[in-house]
Amino acid sequence: MHYEIFLDLLFAENLLLNYTILRLSSFLLKRSATRRRSFAAAALGAGYAVLYAVFARYLPGALLALVGIGITTGMVKSGCRITTVRDLAVGMAGYILSGFLIGSAYRLFRELMPGRGILLFLLSGSAAYAGTLLLLKIRKEMLLEHARQVTVQLVQNGKWKKVKGLYDTGNTLRDATTKKPVSVVPYTVILELFPDEMRTGIAALARHETVPEPEQLLALQPRYIPFRGLEGGGFLPVIRISEMILVTEHTARHISGPLIALGGENSSSPRGYEIILHPDLMEGQEE
Repeated sequence: MHYEIFLDLLFAENLLLNYTILRLSSFLLKRSATRRRSFAAAALGAGYAVLYAVFARYLPGALLALVGIGITTGMVKSGCRITTVRDLAVGMAGYILSGFLIGSAYRLFRELMPGRGILLFLLSGSAAYAGTLLLLKIRKEMLLEHARQVTVQLVQNGKWKKVKGLYDTGNTLRDATTKKPVSVVPYTVILELFPDEMRTGIAALARHETVPEPEQLLALQPRYIPFRGLEGGGFLPVIRISEMILVTEHTARHISGPLIALGGENSSSPRGYEIILHPDLMEGQEE
């Protein structure tokens, strides 16, 4: 069987493919390699592809394979600006993964758009790059969501309750006087922390009703703070409890006298969180 190879087209295709893979690998590895460096390394790999096509039938296959491994290693090391052996191993894995992604996209577009030549490489590289960006963004959001989750222990006069909390950057509530951050919890979640004679008053306060025997709530220092949300604004009732403990995998932060806004019965997060924490509590900036 006779094959006719156009070396200029072979070089161009490999240059484009190598460059796309190197840029994608650099992104996956979060390396600072410049486009010029990646282009030069891609040209090295494309040059080897041409030499392989010319001399493949004259040289031993084992030798060509060893040279190919060396060229690929040098291309990844230089094109992704890698300095350590560990990063090089990860870089080679990233190069293989990127090549697999682009190759898969190329086969798909080849079926959909036969005979498009260079355009297939452009589409394949763009699709793989965009797909990788999307996957990394989803993964980042999942990790961020996990980092924002915390177990919260609410403590009041010796009683305590464990609830599921979430740091929410959209929570900007602060007490108008002390400027301390305010977290939000449905009032029904914390009623059991208080004696029976206080529960009726807390429920009335949360529902903006007249509080019977308001002197029962004086120790909680009740007040109202303004808020604004997607559905409008208003005022939220706020109380101070004895303590709040924020428990993560590695730490437990004790916050004395935290301010808690009393939300309605159905005001918890739709994702099942029982308390929406102020983001400053995550960094210990509650003062």
